[in-house]
This record gives sequence, structure tokens and C-alpha cells, in this order.
Amino acid sequence: MQAHRATSAAMLTVGLALCSVVCAGCGPSSKPGTKVLRTGGDTHRQRSEAARARQAKQFDAAIAKYEALLSEVGDDSSALAELRHQLSLCHWERAGRLGGEPATAETRGRDQAGAIQYARDAGSDLEQQGQQAPVALYAKVSWSLGGYLRGQGRVDQALEQYQRLLDRLDEDDINRVQTLHELGNAYLERSGRRGDTPPTMETDRQDLDSAFARQTEAMAIVQAMENAPPLLSAWIHNSLGLIHQRRMEAALAADSFAEAERICAEHGQPEQHSGVLLNLILALVEAGRLEDVRARCEELKALPGAAGEPRTLAALGFAALQLGDYDEARQQFDLARYAARVDPKCRDDLSFQAQLATNAATCAQAIGKYEEAERHLTDAHERLEAGGLDPRTSAVIRANLGRMYLTLERLDEAETQFEAVLAVFRELQGPKHPDTLLVLLDLASLARVRGHVAEARQRYEDALAGLAAARGADHPQTAQAQLELAGLLRDQGQCGKALAGATAALEILDERLGANHKQSVQACLQAALIAADCRELAEGAAQFQRLAREAGQRFAHLRETLGANNAEVLRATVYFADVTARTPAAFARALEKYREAEAGYRELFGDGVLSLADLRLRQGRLLEQMKRPDDAFRVYERAHRDMDSSLQRHPTRAALLAAMGDLCQAKGQAEQASRLWQEAYNILTSTYGADHPRVKQFSGQRGR
Repeated sequence: MQAHRATSAAMLTVGLALCSVVCAGCGPSSKPGTKVLRTGGDTHRQRSEAARARQAKQFDAAIAKYEALLSEVGDDSSALAELRHQLSLCHWERAGRLGGEPATAETRGRDQAGAIQYARDAGSDLEQQGQQAPVALYAKVSWSLGGYLRGQGRVDQALEQYQRLLDRLDEDDINRVQTLHELGNAYLERSGRRGDTPPTMETDRQDLDSAFARQTEAMAIVQAMENAPPLLSAWIHNSLGLIHQRRMEAALAADSFAEAERICAEHGQPEQHSGVLLNLILALVEAGRLEDVRARCEELKALPGAAGEPRTLAALGFAALQLGDYDEARQQFDLARYAARVDPKCRDDLSFQAQLATNAATCAQAIGKYEEAERHLTDAHERLEAGGLDPRTSAVIRANLGRMYLTLERLDEAETQFEAVLAVFRELQGPKHPDTLLVLLDLASLARVRGHVAEARQRYEDALAGLAAARGADHPQTAQAQLELAGLLRDQGQCGKALAGATAALEILDERLGANHKQSVQACLQAALIAADCRELAEGAAQFQRLAREAGQRFAHLRETLGANNAEVLRATVYFADVTARTPAAFARALEKYREAEAGYRELFGDGVLSLADLRLRQGRLLEQMKRPDDAFRVYERAHRDMDSSLQRHPTRAALLAAMGDLCQAKGQAEQASRLWQEAYNILTSTYGADHPRVKQFSGQRGR
């Protein structure tokens, strides 16, 4: 059983969209006695017209009106600063052509540069006044400038901007809360590889700690204040949730997002509410609280304005994907791709488009449509490569493509993708970063399939040691590496080490994710299968009894939560049948489970998918153990006949042909057996080469 390794490109989070809003009204009103813009009637009318033009997204008109006003305010530095701030906002919004035609790279760059320059000029106007400058206006200008710099990935400069502002603010100033909040968001972004210098694991951890410290300080001030704006608290809770997500603290993330969502719901803020609810849904998925995901998705669909928003549709698709509802997932991803083509905020966002394609590919792969999945992933990679943007996300897409090729046992193509990804991650993030180490796990799996056992073991051990150092010995990624190494050790006959590794990994996952999390259920089934092969050891027999019992309980909970005909449940049904089939007295029950899964797969996906062929291969082997060779042959024959034409050279087809050949030989049908064996041999040699241990074993057993 190959474990699923999620990648960050597949996780469509709202990110900091809620917390990093740059707008004229995001700061509190000026303190009594602060200097404000003095205007006559005509000037007031012109300012109102400019503001209405900006609100209507008529940015050319708004910019012209604000520029005309600049010549009328004289040397009033506060008035100049206010107008230049408004001009900066207009240029930044025009850079994205919100509500208008798409921006070109040239116009976008020009407008972004104009926004930054106007904001810097506004800051200079205010700095001329020293301590007499209006605090609220200075704060708004600083927040906007920091936001622009972050929008260009210049996070280090944004941090400096926020820190300068923080140094000017009193301890009890409400502007300090917003500044701490923005400072924390900037640290969070820098930990996410958007800084001016390449991060290391240590700097990532330091930035996350700094982000958490700033947000908790901001929350302490808010909680001590009387009549604090409630949405400030919601924004901070949302940011704390994002920090917990980056730390892979799924339960804490879900709790933070839930509190932010409660506040937004109480105070009637649909746009903010939908953003936080998106984050909450994704955190619930990560936490394995699948029973809550569906209800929250229905809440999100009911929110005004949320239903047709591309990121909302993408998140709903991702949630459906994790729930195993692939028809719903495909529908939501299709709607999201259409909506993104017409949404001015998404149509030029190559990273978002690539994430959509990646999730659509995951969905297509799950239902056995590998050619469709390959098209999605190749298209996503080509889009990012052509744009010259986001090399990390491009590499993640290639890693997903490599994993699909590994599933299909297109081994040379898988190796090409993994080696390319490894080179990118080593350059961007260094050899000790978890992303780099996870690719080592992929290369270890590839070496294992190729029969290069010593190489596979070394890569597994290197990845395990690296993840333990980078993430911690009790991290789920470390546990996954330990579980994969345990499977290899079991294959090598080192049952004691295999069993110890598998049970230790399961304990970590249960502790960190909960016993009923999908990953924990899968690990329990895998550990039970390892224990079944180690029953010659006294502890192996006892562990198998315990793990088989636990696997049954966890499987029952998953089935009750998601429903019997859910794809995730069907997949677990197959592995639960594998565990059950290791006990002769339970053969009949195992056969019942295989047939139950077979009926579900046929209803959901049709007859041609690889997972159904694998299931029937298992079912046929069980029937042979039950001394029912004719029934086994019929199952093998049907699986071979129904396999999709794109899987003509897949080793599963070779296994089916070999099994049919063995049964023919047992019945004295030597000529037919020889023909079937030859077909199987041809597939295996074309996939692995004649010197592969699996091919040599096949030839030795059948005299090829």
C-alpha cells in the first residue's frame, strides 16, 4: 500500500487575503487634535468625485482628479500625504485592473512602481512633521506601503517598514494592534519562501515564532481594550490559524479559524466570513474532522457572493476530493477554472491556475483517468515555466507528475521528474529542507520498485534522519518515512525492525492527527499487514491480533462517517480485506469485503481502472487459497479483459496473465500456460529490464 504524500501546491488556502487588506479605511480614525486635510467646497467636491471614481474602479479618472488636487493644497504636508496615499491606492488597484481589462506585465509594473513611489512620498511628507504628524494617517500610509512591498515579494523591506512604524507608536495605541498584526503576517509570508533571501529550516522556524509572538501580542492588547473593533480579533485569530497550519498543528488551526468565523458571522461581514470559512474547511480536512467538513461547505455555498468566486469553488472542490466525492470535486474544479478565466483577480494568477490544474489532476488520477491527469499536470507546469514564475510550485507539480508515473510504473519518466525536482529544491531550499527530503522518499520508492534494495534503503534512511532533524522525531512526515522504511525492511525479512518501525510510526500519527484521521487509519492497516508477515515472532503474532482489531474499529468509523460507497471508504475496504485475508478462518469475510469494494468501484469508476484490476488480483489469489481455482481464473480473466487500453503494459496486467498461466499449468494446459507466461514476461521485461529481481524470479519459477 503506497501512502499518499500531500504537497503544498495541492492545498488551496486563502492565505493572507483576509489579513492583508490594503485600503483607505483599514485604520482607525484620527485622534482628537490631529491635523486633517482642510478643504473648501470645490476641493471637497473634487475629492468626493475622485473617491467615487475609485470606488467604481474608474482608476484613470480617479488618478487624474487626485493629481489635479495636488496642485491646490500648497505646502500642507498632511494634505499632500493624504492625496498621495489615495494615488498610491489607485495605482496599486489599477495594476490588477480590478473591474477592467487585464493588465500587461508592462502596465502592471509601471502602476506598482507608481503606487510604491506615491506611498514613499506620502511617508516623507509626514516625516517632515516629526512627532506632530497625524498618527493614524502615518499608520495607514505605512500599512499600504508594507502591503505593496509584500505584494512584490519584498518582504524584508516590508518588515523594516512595519518595525519603523511600531517604534513610533504608544503601547496603548490601537494602531499598534494593526501594525503588530501586519508585522506578524509579513513574518509568516517570509517563512513561506517569499523573502529576499533563500530560507533555511532554522530561519523558517524563527520567522514562524516571530509571527506567532506578534499576533499573540496584538491579541493581548485587543483583549485588554474596552470596545475594541471585533473584526480586529477575527483577523488575528485567522492569522494564528495560518501559523498553526504552517506548523502542521491542524487541530489548533481549526480552533483559531472557528473563532474567527464565529466573530465574522456575528458581525455580518460576508466577504471576511467567506475567507475565514474557506480556511476553516481546509483546516478541518487536515485535522481529519471529515464529519464537520460537509456542513461547513454547505454554509459556505449559502453565503452571499461566495458561490461563484474561483477560490471558493476551488476550496469546495478540494474538500470534496478529500471526502472521496470525486464527481462533486470535478464539477467544482471545472466551475473554478471557468470562473478564474473571467475573474480579474485570478485570470492572470498563474500559480492559482496551476494549483487548480494540480487538484483537477489529483481528482482525475483518483478515478483512474491517468491521461486526463497527465494533461492537467503538463499544462500547469508549462504555464508556470512560460511565465517564469514560482519555480517551487512548478517543481511541486513535476513531483506530482512523477508520483503518477511511479503509480503507472513508467519508471524512467518518474525518475526524470524526481531528479529535476530534487535539483530545484536543493537550489531553492537546500538539501536539508523537508521538501527536498520528501523527494528523496519518492526516489527511494522508485529504487524499491526497480529492485535496487540497497539504494532504496539508504535513501529511506537518509530521508528519515533528515526529516527527524528538520521536523522533529514525532512529526507526521517523519512517521510516514518510518512507515515506508518499515515496509522495505519487511520485504528484506527483517521483521523485528519492520514491526518496531511500523508501530512507532502509528503511535506518532495517532498522537498528532488522531486515531480516526485518514492517514492514521491507512497507517494502522499498513502496520497490520507488516505484523501479519512477522507472525513467526512472538510479538508479531500479538501485534497482528491487536492491530487487526484496531483496524476493524477504525474502518467502521470511517465508513460510518463517509458512507459505504465513498471512494476513500472503498479503498480502505480493500486494505481491510487484505488484513482479514491473512487469517484462514476469516477467508469468507475477506472475500465478502473484496466483492463489496468491487461493486462500489464499478459503480463509481467503471470497469477499466487500475485500482479495480488490483482488487480483482487480490480477490483471485484469495479464491486460490480457498481452493476455488475456477472462480479465481474467471476473476483474473475478467480483470485482464476489462483493464483500460492505456494500461496494456502495466505490471498488474502481467501479474494477471501469470496467475492465469499458473492455473492453466495446474490443469495440464501447458500450451496455453506458456502463451500467457510469455505475454507476462514481455510486459515485465519492457517495464523493468531482464536483470530485475522480479523478472528473474518470474523466469526461475516458470522456466522461462
